[in-house]
Amino acid sequence: SAAGFALLSFCIGALAYCSTARAPRRVVLQAAGGGLAGSLWSTPPARADAREGFKETASGLQYKVMREGTGAKPTRGARIAAHYTGWLDDFESERQFDSSRDRRRPFEFAVGKGDVIKAWDEALLDMKVGEKRLLVVPPKVGYGDRTVGPIPAGSTLYFDVELLSIGR
Repeated sequence: SAAGFALLSFCIGALAYCSTARAPRRVVLQAAGGGLAGSLWSTPPARADAREGFKETASGLQYKVMREGTGAKPTRGARIAAHYTGWLDDFESERQFDSSRDRRRPFEFAVGKGDVIKAWDEALLDMKVGEKRLLVVPPKVGYGDRTVGPIPAGSTLYFDVELLSIGR
């Protein structure tokens, strides 16, 4: 019947979507009454879709280039200097938790060595000196299930990051 075909098409589409989605999902199909009676159950996605104008990496990090850089890209282990501002809830929200700009002192660290959250290593290794990006950091590449200072466990973080220099 047309209804059975529609249900079968929906289930096949749902299975294809779940098998290619990055977020873990569980699909349960049950047979009942001699035909395909469907109950399709899926856990909610672990991430939201990419914001408009943002690109998404395989890790789930979302970014938007606000100003292109003209300098070199850092290599793993290089010491870099960057300015940043970080928020909870969204960019420019009242829940700003930190800012090197407010301190008027860039943050310096060896990039790609695990000294910062995974999202920062990933983003800054891909940036050129002078580049400015907005980052949406899901928990799995942020602080995960840990509470760190004013940042609750499981938080999505929002950063405005600028790569100032390499090797300072």
